[in-house]
Amino acid sequence: MKASIKNIRNIERTHYVMQLSGYFTELADRPGIRFAYTDIFSDVWYNQAYDIMGSQSEFVQLIHDTEDYFKSKERDPCFYTSPATDRNFIKQLTDNGYVEFEQESWMLFDTNSSNKTSNSEFSFSVVQEDFSDFSKVYRQGLPGPEVELYITAAINGHRYAPGNLKVDYLLAYHENTPVGMLGLVLLPPFAGVYAIATVPEWQAKGVATLLNNAASNIARTHHCTHLVLQTVTGEDSEMKFEKMGYDTLFKRSGYAPADIVKEMTHG
Repeated sequence: MKASIKNIRNIERTHYVMQLSGYFTELADRPGIRFAYTDIFSDVWYNQAYDIMGSQSEFVQLIHDTEDYFKSKERDPCFYTSPATDRNFIKQLTDNGYVEFEQESWMLFDTNSSNKTSNSEFSFSVVQEDFSDFSKVYRQGLPGPEVELYITAAINGHRYAPGNLKVDYLLAYHENTPVGMLGLVLLPPFAGVYAIATVPEWQAKGVATLLNNAASNIARTHHCTHLVLQTVTGEDSEMKFEKMGYDTLFKRSGYAPADIVKEMTHG
């Protein structure tokens, strides 16, 4: 797949619609820009403006409109830019006191690529109603101060997913002990991979790769051509996903006011 403006915008939009099943509680479209808001998390990077397509004469107003929108939500303003974003808009952001705080790599995995999931050491299941094993793996594999909020958001995303989405959580077991998990949101032709994790004692033993291949097989049966995920550029996870067979299609940059970035800790 080529990193055309059309493909970038389509994949971005699909991601946000997918995450109405979990993190985001409101998507708002305005002329020349889109907003994503959550009442679950107050972190800057979860409340963002994206897909900026206005003309250069509108850039200052788009920034003001974004600031007003997030002020009404009691959130700080944040913009994510991609290769589809006019470079002059990025200059306008920096002229208005915004600075870059991170880069994201948006990575794709071809579901038609050769992959094997058989391994006598492990068994796999899709969570139905009992999320106890899923929660155990989440706490061990993705620990953090807000882990319980993330778990609740994931469970609610499964139970209350919009009708156009199919949300699956895959678990890997070793001798009946849960050792890995992967969240899969299906919205053909793409399937989003979220919350992929392995418990510490089973990391670097191929569990994540087996889960990813199982997810790819499921996605393919639902007519999804690619798995899509996002990771922070330059982190170890990016190299791990590359080893699994993912390729970076494009990168996005996050911008926020300089005074906010100084106090920011991305977790």
